[in-house]
Amino acid sequence: MNKTVLLISTLFLLLVICSSTVHALHPPWVRTHGGEISLVVVGDKGIVLGLDYGLTSAIAISGRVGGPFSRIGIKVEARPALAVIGGVARNQKFYLGFNTARSLNEDFLGILEASLVTDGRDFALEYQLGVRYSINPGLDIRGGIISKDLDFPNIQLGVGYMF
Repeated sequence: MNKTVLLISTLFLLLVICSSTVHALHPPWVRTHGGEISLVVVGDKGIVLGLDYGLTSAIAISGRVGGPFSRIGIKVEARPALAVIGGVARNQKFYLGFNTARSLNEDFLGILEASLVTDGRDFALEYQLGVRYSINPGLDIRGGIISKDLDFPNIQLGVGYMF
């Protein structure tokens, strides 16, 4: 069995069993002992599984596994529509950035995330811009664009579950 598939499947099962959350196109707010889980297909880069789990009312663990966008870090809610994010990215790089969202109407939420990624010598910008559509209070469909190193953006489409 492919090691990547096994790792992603194990991580997904662990997250479901532990009632944690995963998500790409994360909103900036933090829910104490709650969060989101999502599965997103990113252009030709593959499948991305993300995690966003609130430890307190202002601090969450946030992460993504898959493709060149893998990372794990902390999200600190500064305001209801703004969070500061930071942590370790793929290939021993660090990232620091922000995450913001704005309600477009009752069912649609626009999300922007931008991070500066560095290994201490080189710097790159990673960003994603997207929209989430709520099917019901816990389930949504999401889509948008994501880019790393200011390359041509990749389209991302997926689903998310919030609890």
